[in-house]
Amino acid sequence: MPSVIENKRIKEKCQIFTPAQTVSEMLDMAGYNENLFGKKVLENSCGNGEVLIQIVQRYINDCKKKRFSKTKIKIGLETDIVAYEIDDERINECINRLNIIAKEYKLEDVKWNINNLDFIKTQTEDNYNYIIGNPPYIAYPDLPQSVQTYLKNNFTTCKKGKFDYSYAFIEKSYNCLSNGGVLVYIIPSNIFKNVFANNLRELIKNDLQTIVDFPDKQVFDKVLVSPAIIKVKKHSNENCVVYCNGTLKTKIDKKLLGNKWVFFRSNEQKGEKIGDYYKVSSTIATLLNDAFVLKNTKNDDMYYYTDEHKIERELIRKAISPKNKKYKKTDEYIIFPYYYDNDDKLCHYEPKDFEEQFPNATKYLTTFNEKLKKRDSDKSAKWYEYGRSQALQHMKQRKILISSVISDCTEAYLLESDEIPYSGLYIVQTGTKKLEDLLPILNSLEFKEYIMSVGVCVSGTSKRITPSDIANYVCDL
Repeated sequence: MPSVIENKRIKEKCQIFTPAQTVSEMLDMAGYNENLFGKKVLENSCGNGEVLIQIVQRYINDCKKKRFSKTKIKIGLETDIVAYEIDDERINECINRLNIIAKEYKLEDVKWNINNLDFIKTQTEDNYNYIIGNPPYIAYPDLPQSVQTYLKNNFTTCKKGKFDYSYAFIEKSYNCLSNGGVLVYIIPSNIFKNVFANNLRELIKNDLQTIVDFPDKQVFDKVLVSPAIIKVKKHSNENCVVYCNGTLKTKIDKKLLGNKWVFFRSNEQKGEKIGDYYKVSSTIATLLNDAFVLKNTKNDDMYYYTDEHKIERELIRKAISPKNKKYKKTDEYIIFPYYYDNDDKLCHYEPKDFEEQFPNATKYLTTFNEKLKKRDSDKSAKWYEYGRSQALQHMKQRKILISSVISDCTEAYLLESDEIPYSGLYIVQTGTKKLEDLLPILNSLEFKEYIMSVGVCVSGTSKRITPSDIANYVCDL
């Protein structure tokens, strides 16, 4: 399995170091303050030593208060404090910094127990009293395929979906704790609500003691990921978790933590769920918008024209996205390689019919042939069709379009039946309530406050939502 830091861009994303004040808060939360000699502590992605420096300082000061000899302190440093790091340069930097600290206390030639190994792949027999740190956050698409496969095969938290690399670190660290051992990690807060983190939530839920959330605070420079600090105590089986968010500090019964962990709820009003009267879904997925979405075209009664091609007008529909609606851009169109029969049922062209009926569109799409073939398409999808069949059955209906990322300025828009949304989420009527009844609700302050509580933080105050988040919203319809 290759190292995740072989890619320079990924390496830079991994090596975002924890601010000193945050490290101090994490050590305090872990209770790493006194009686530290003989207690094993692990930092399994130590980087240049931001966490280790304060661990070593606290360890030495505690030992000195107990009047331990320099020899005993040195042995303790070499035995009780363990670290892992895969970057040689960072290890050297870390050791140099630790040596400076040791010399301040007149401790010489400490053999620091820093292992130039990948913690994820290393067998360890130790049961640690403390594991404190900042695991690397790497999104699933950025992981080499061999790493994805290894994690799926070796970690229960990575069996399904698009997991983050940090999930494996949290799982292995939890399993390395001694009975009563404490894990304090600063992690991406989206693990509380991301559907792919469900196994991870179930792993730590019983032993989770504290969450310190920073939903609107940028803890790391130049990093938009919203972090949170968790404290887990092995086999503590707590009924409640203490949730802290700025000045808010409250105990939450874990029975209230469902598939998503929502720590405060703004949607307590009585009414009916949106999903009782409307269907909420993801929009179409061409898996190659460059081929199907047309911009800056000209048209006449027969064709739409790109710089080098013409495409039969019969295939063209208005293309809609939350972005082009927001900025009032009206020059985007989409190739819609399907038709509806007299009963408004979606129909597919046979390859021969498509090529004979639309020779110009065929010629145009053929220029994308290699990319079209490489899509991870549905098995039933023909080469000239969209990669996914999702949403197609409902496209010939009036619908509401809303972005899947909600902020204060996000709006929902009413679309006509001949308009094709290609990003965001769409809503169609299934019950007796009209779309016009729902539109002001989706644009209301109350709905956005609800989304702020259930959505997954993307950056700042923007939250990513799923169709079920909208369908579960209770309101007076």
